Amino acid sequence: MVDCGEGTQHRLINYRISYNKIEKIFISHLHGDHVYGLPGLINTMNLTSRRKPLTVYGPPGIRAMLEFLFEISERREFHFELDIIELPVDKHIKVFQDDEVRIYSFPLVHSISTIGYRIEERFPLKNIRQEAVAGYGLDYEQIRKAKKGEDIITGDGKVIKNEYITYPVRKPRSYAFCSDTRYSESYIPYIKDVDLLYHEATYSADFEEKAYERFHSTTKDAARAAKRAGAVKLIIGHFSSRYRDLTPLLQEAREVFPNTLLAEEGKTFEVKRHGDGEQN
Repeated sequence: MVDCGEGTQHRLINYRISYNKIEKIFISHLHGDHVYGLPGLINTMNLTSRRKPLTVYGPPGIRAMLEFLFEISERREFHFELDIIELPVDKHIKVFQDDEVRIYSFPLVHSISTIGYRIEERFPLKNIRQEAVAGYGLDYEQIRKAKKGEDIITGDGKVIKNEYITYPVRKPRSYAFCSDTRYSESYIPYIKDVDLLYHEATYSADFEEKAYERFHSTTKDAARAAKRAGAVKLIIGHFSSRYRDLTPLLQEAREVFPNTLLAEEGKTFEVKRHGDGEQN
């Protein structure tokens, strides 16, 4: 999960996403609309007897904030391991890696210390040729290894080449999250060639001066970032409450970066590359 504002628990319930599926939470900054849902979510996880570890990443101050709230609410014990990792806000670093993804943080330009995140697939799992499963009599463990690109060694020592039982692997995908930020060339290298970019677009283009003063971006700032980075697709969001109709905001962004979509409540997107098709 990236950011955890007010109402996060209700949204998880509405969209039937299990709390226990969340293992990592990445917080961009400590303004309330991005973090105030976090203490309640952690508390609910504890009340529902969660046992799986949870790691929270964020800027300096995230640990003090959570520890203070847990202290005054006398919530000192947890049924699960809670690890809070504070990240530097002036560096581009790798913050997490497993067999499937790498996650990087990078500095943004906001009124308080703010972090953006980039998520990259490491080794996309291969698709298994179904006829090979039956033909070679592959069991679950052999299929798991084949998906990772490994050759299979049978019980009698015969080697089955991975290419015989899988389809060619697709190119790894990438997603970048640019939370509240003033447009700057400084973070463009960190979102270079990303397949899907989320970028805040709080204001329409005619509020460029206000956006700059308040360390936010306009629709055209977001589109310009996507264009400069060579992104495949852009999602804009974090709109000011002054806008009831978001269509003009979308049109403005598309004037600069045509492949732009709106981050609307309940909408889902699949990360795709050039030629893979449009929104899911």
